[in-house]
Amino acid sequence: MNAFLLFLGSFSIVFALGFQQHNVHFRRYQAAFVNGIFIGAMNLLVLRLGPSASPVEMVAFLIGGPVGIVAAIWFNGKVSTRASNATSDYIDIDEPLLPGGKDNDKFLKVFGTDIFFDDQQKPCKSTRQHAQHGVANK
Repeated sequence: MNAFLLFLGSFSIVFALGFQQHNVHFRRYQAAFVNGIFIGAMNLLVLRLGPSASPVEMVAFLIGGPVGIVAAIWFNGKVSTRASNATSDYIDIDEPLLPGGKDNDKFLKVFGTDIFFDDQQKPCKSTRQHAQHGVANK
């Protein structure tokens, strides 16, 4: 039973550390905080069981780390792929959605647009308060 707990502890610590990198990268403070508590709890488990571990338990602990990081890489890849797919769906708001040459101010305000480009001056002037803007073909 201790061998399984040491494997699970090692796996969990390394997996959580790999996931923590994802939290840090995307500035997810609450998730990072909760994950930090989990990492600490798993460290306490390992510190409690580790000093009296038999050779089999030590091997279980050593195997848990590499399996944990491979699982974290796989999981983060799945999460990142889903996030990038969702983001690309969101970003694909394109010209056909905007009325050509008209005031797009209300639309850009509702969608929280960060940047807006147009080849005409009028639409860019109306978006100044809601988005960075640029005009092509001056």
